Amino acid sequence: MMMTIPLFALLSAPMLVSGIAVDNYSDAANLRFSGQSGFIGDPYDFSGIGRTTDTVTASVNRTWATLLGENYFVSAVHHHPLTGETIQFKDGNSTSSTNYDYIVKGGFAVPGTDIWIGYTDEAINGSLKRHSLNTTPANSLADSGLAGQTLFMNGDRVAAGPGLVTDHVLGINEAESWWESGQNAHATPEWAAVFESAATFDQLITFGNEPGDTSNNVAFHEGQVQKGDSGAPLFRVASGDLEIVGINWAVVPLLEGNFVDTSATPEPLEERNASYYSYVGSYESQINSTISNVPAATPEPNSMGLIALASIFAYRRRR
Repeated sequence: MMMTIPLFALLSAPMLVSGIAVDNYSDAANLRFSGQSGFIGDPYDFSGIGRTTDTVTASVNRTWATLLGENYFVSAVHHHPLTGETIQFKDGNSTSSTNYDYIVKGGFAVPGTDIWIGYTDEAINGSLKRHSLNTTPANSLADSGLAGQTLFMNGDRVAAGPGLVTDHVLGINEAESWWESGQNAHATPEWAAVFESAATFDQLITFGNEPGDTSNNVAFHEGQVQKGDSGAPLFRVASGDLEIVGINWAVVPLLEGNFVDTSATPEPLEERNASYYSYVGSYESQINSTISNVPAATPEPNSMGLIALASIFAYRRRR
């Protein structure tokens, strides 16, 4: 008899916060700001990923923001930067990289999803990376075209609790299942995970595979997001660049499936943790419509503008 499964959104709570789980973790390989060679994110640009610096949400975890345009970014509806909070971006992968701080002015939920578009008054510095969104609509993992692709997941430092902006960790995995909007179940290897309620939007799922699993590939830096990582992006590499395919949404511990030996009789069931991501490709029109509500940015001051202001001031003084 199948049991229905509760879903745990990646909301932070003081006693539940933990960092992204990465197998074979090392600062050099997985910590964006380690300052060491061998980072698995090289040669890609992560400067468009920022986190809040305020104490409102930072007491449990700092929320995530990934730049999309001149003054707007994407996060999660259930855990996003709050109006009035400050988001900090860093223009490189060094702790000495230049900081860029911006105050959140507001934001909008993308209807029918857990995707949230936030914005600032001020135009965000043009040197920071803007990421594109996957636009492939899908009703299955095969439709998405992501099966077998290496995906980069972002989260807080391993076992570090509520992290700083510089506690940005990268792991890898593959999308291994699909949860269709309106359905109350999705596949695990030769089994099904049945939930208490139906999905309200399309989702990608990764499993915490283990060495010896034969049903799914195991990555050397196999990652699984944890509570507190909500709103961070899931990337694929498209045309040599990082493209957002999902937004961290939820976790389910210990899903059953036949991960190891699919030829055995009777089939043995093992348990693996699972991570869930809002799939952005199914919601291109809704996202674009939401972005159209973002107020225009106040132009960022530049050197020529400052020179012009200085000249006007000097002219007025001479008069």
